[in-house]
Amino acid sequence: MDKTNYLKTLKYWHLQEFLLPQELDEPKKINGKTPTIKAFKGNYSGVINWIYECQRDNSDSYFWEFTLYGGIYIVENIKEKLVDIFKVKSDVEERVQKGQAASFLIKVDKDLKIVENSFQLSTAPWAIKEFRKKNIALEYTEFQNLLSTKIADELDENCINKVLNENILSRLNDFIHKDILESCLEIEANTYQVIAVRKKKNSSSDTKDELNMLNSFYIEDLDKALGLNDSKSLLYKYLSKNVNKEVNSKVDLQKDIEFMYDVLSPENFPEACWPEKEKFSLVFSQQFAVNSIYKRLQNSSDIYAVNGPPGTGKTTMLRDVIAMVVTQRAKQLLKYGFSDQTKKIWKTNDYQRSCYPLQEQLLGYEMVVASSNNGAVENVTMEIPSLKSIDPEWAKEIDFFKEYGDLLTGEESWGNGSACLGNSSNKNNFVSKFWYDTKDKDDISFEGFQKYLKKKISEDSTMLKDRWNIAKKEFEDSLEDVEKIRKEKINIKNQPTILKNEIVKIESTISNIKHDIKKYTEIVANCEKTIISLKDTINEHIKSIDILEGQKEEFNEGIKELRLSIEKKDLEIEKHNQKRPNFLEMLLDLLFSKGTRSKRWNSELISLEEEVDSLKNTIKEVKNKLDKKEKNIKDIQKNIEVCKNNILKINEDMAKYNIRLKPLFNELSTKEGHLQKVVFELVEAEKLKYQNEKRSNDIDEREKSSPWMDEELQSARAKVFVKALNLHRAFIDLNAKKIQTNLLSLMDILSGGVNQNSEFKDEIIHLWATLFLCIPVVSTTFASFGRLFSHFNNKEIGWLLIDEAGQAPASAAVGAIIRSKRCIAVGDPLQLEPIIGLSTSVQDTLRKICNASDESLSGHTSVQKQFDFCEIYGIYLEGNSEDKIWVGSPLKVHRRCQSPMFEISNTTTYNGMMVHGKSNKNDSILPESQWIDAKSSSSNGHWIDEEGEVVKKWLIDLQFYGVEPNEIYVISPFRDVVYGLKNKLGKTGLVTKDQIGTIHTVQGKEARVVFLVLGSDPKNDGARVWASSKPNLLNVAATRAKERFYIVGNKDNWGDKPYFREANNLLQRNTIK
Repeated sequence: MDKTNYLKTLKYWHLQEFLLPQELDEPKKINGKTPTIKAFKGNYSGVINWIYECQRDNSDSYFWEFTLYGGIYIVENIKEKLVDIFKVKSDVEERVQKGQAASFLIKVDKDLKIVENSFQLSTAPWAIKEFRKKNIALEYTEFQNLLSTKIADELDENCINKVLNENILSRLNDFIHKDILESCLEIEANTYQVIAVRKKKNSSSDTKDELNMLNSFYIEDLDKALGLNDSKSLLYKYLSKNVNKEVNSKVDLQKDIEFMYDVLSPENFPEACWPEKEKFSLVFSQQFAVNSIYKRLQNSSDIYAVNGPPGTGKTTMLRDVIAMVVTQRAKQLLKYGFSDQTKKIWKTNDYQRSCYPLQEQLLGYEMVVASSNNGAVENVTMEIPSLKSIDPEWAKEIDFFKEYGDLLTGEESWGNGSACLGNSSNKNNFVSKFWYDTKDKDDISFEGFQKYLKKKISEDSTMLKDRWNIAKKEFEDSLEDVEKIRKEKINIKNQPTILKNEIVKIESTISNIKHDIKKYTEIVANCEKTIISLKDTINEHIKSIDILEGQKEEFNEGIKELRLSIEKKDLEIEKHNQKRPNFLEMLLDLLFSKGTRSKRWNSELISLEEEVDSLKNTIKEVKNKLDKKEKNIKDIQKNIEVCKNNILKINEDMAKYNIRLKPLFNELSTKEGHLQKVVFELVEAEKLKYQNEKRSNDIDEREKSSPWMDEELQSARAKVFVKALNLHRAFIDLNAKKIQTNLLSLMDILSGGVNQNSEFKDEIIHLWATLFLCIPVVSTTFASFGRLFSHFNNKEIGWLLIDEAGQAPASAAVGAIIRSKRCIAVGDPLQLEPIIGLSTSVQDTLRKICNASDESLSGHTSVQKQFDFCEIYGIYLEGNSEDKIWVGSPLKVHRRCQSPMFEISNTTTYNGMMVHGKSNKNDSILPESQWIDAKSSSSNGHWIDEEGEVVKKWLIDLQFYGVEPNEIYVISPFRDVVYGLKNKLGKTGLVTKDQIGTIHTVQGKEARVVFLVLGSDPKNDGARVWASSKPNLLNVAATRAKERFYIVGNKDNWGDKPYFREANNLLQRNTIK
């Protein structure tokens, strides 16, 4: 979402708040509740007389202050005017608002004079007037300017400093109705309503108290938000759907179970946990949420969304978050305390107020539980300090102002864990019970915390320091114990990885060794082959020499033979020479035979000599051949020597490589043995890790498991929280004077004695931080948040814990989110949705005027949905609707209801996502849960008397089973039915009136038995279509019942409706069983 869209959404919500006035309570609802508040409604003279009557009760200690409401109109008229102006149709079965609201109010002091600056004008009729004039783009500054100019002038001239009388009342009523609002609405003529509040003398007048608020509780914070425009703020993230842009950035916890196991690793556990009664307090998805919050938020400003279906332990999870934050601050208390700055002093009225600033490191641990639902706020506030929430053995060790916890809750507590603030009644109740001396419900006197601190101031400082040192040592020791156990768990968790890495290294070493062995073995083998080859070569050479020697011998024999032949020839020549003719003979031959004889002799000699020469040449040739053979033999002999030398060298090399191979084989054997050992260790380590993770492929088993948790670690972590609380007390006792000073100033603020818009606004934050040291958690509704923490700026509240966030309009949390550094939303979009006092068609028209996105439509979104939009850890719920619903970090184990209530909820709403954590053992003696078919052809609105009679009969029967009236809820989707039930049953004693209500009044509550009375006009199907359009109403109704659930209504009319059809089938199956 870019800044433009961000501002469009805020502008739309802001515009819408102009049209949502606060309804007036009827005087009969106010009177009798408390002696300090009463009301009256009447004409001008009646109002004046009633005020004078009240004044007679004024004393030296108390006085009555009056708030007068004028221009009274029916709230439904606002909706009717808007439908007419925008020409839109009203929604089917839209809830009619029968209440009244006022156009303006003024406050009157004890002297019957109008309190200056007390006038308030309702934005709703003013907006209607502006819309009629086609001025659609309303500006809050324009509205405020009207108050400070035209209206202020009228008040100054005709009202201020004048004693109240009928003429003033009449003039003011006419001026506002006619001149300012231009008669845009029909008002009750000549009528005012007055609320009188008894106040202590010298108390200041808070003109923005919720008792005298006319306008939206959120309009000013939304106006402030429009001016912030910070893209890095949590508000920007809150308003940015899918802030991470890419769908791939989301982690689907339904699929990525390994991611969850990783987050559930022991290093991600906070040091502390709540000392629950259960063996292990949190199960799989609960602990995942806590660990994720710890990782993401402990050192960062961010948000986190938790989807909490009915009965899945939302408060249980939040208690662990509280333990975590208290422990984090305790760690800071070891090092830091009050600042060295000078005490800040300021005066209001006749009193001097002071503040000792804390060191900055102790700020940011404030925990505020907020909700739009008063009941949810009260429930959480009661459950946090309840003695039932912790193990009795740990309760004995906690030393954290148990007596004040008991007083504030009215029940047994383990200590001063939380306080319900917000509206003035809660604040005054808190101040009177906590700060001042009081009496408990048994009329036993208790000293206030103020007196307790005074006693500590007078105690021996050495003794207090000794207690501090003991508490410090015990807390530090408890942290060390957890760290020691956690390190052991981390070692178990990391050991498989360490062993796997070691195996990789060993396998790498083995691979290298095998590579070397292979290399050296191949070299040796090659050497052996070479030696064989060389030996073969030598043998071949020897054979060649033998052949050559044989050839030599043959040649020598041949030479001998040739020489013998030469010798023979030489003899022949010699003989022939002997036959040579002498001179005479040659002469005679010449003369007588022409030299024939001589020629013959010469010819024979030449022939013989040629033969000898030929033989000699042959010998020469043979000798040449013989020389070559000799040379060949020598060459071969040299080669043989080379081969022999090579063999010697290769043998030497082989010896070297064989020497290297031996240790390699030894090392290989050792490494392979070590590898087997490490593999075995890995199997055992994986088994141990698996056991600690409590792994299971069965979803139910996994969700009920508590990975890494055992009694030792659980006990050690619980001890850290206990010792952290005790450390807080020791710190408070040691610094009692400064604590008392700061709390005294804060109590004056809470009780109205100090204007919260003091110039010492920054110091007031330190006053609050001091209270949070003494009470870790305070609660408030969103409606009261802005006034309770008006002095807090951006991100100055450490932790905002939003409960029942699915029921809160998205716009309601804007001011709280702006003021908070960390925000956790816990809720369920599939339970009750926000109720907006405007029709969806009008809402959509306003949205279009501001050009805001469809997703911002107030009737279609909630605080929970906005948080879910930008939460990256979650799952997709694929129910009966076409669209997938992305919900953040879901809790899954349902422990409240027996069957079939669990199955009705899980089947119709959660597509089987939940896991049943309650025993299926059904030992109840009560009649089985069932649909009680009650038929009628007529009704009074949605009320069917026959159904009331059926419920009455069943309530009578249940008395015989021992079911107490306060163990029963009788609920309906429709107010007409509730009204009829209260008339029929309210005075019977069968059930208390407080136990009868609409489904909206019981979200977050539970009872042993629940009756869902359907009602609805038999002739008009519209209401039934509306009630069955989503599973939400049925889901909430069914999951209020722990033991038995009875639907009372006409099966023919309701039994075929979506979701109710499945409920009918499950109830029938249950009854047959």
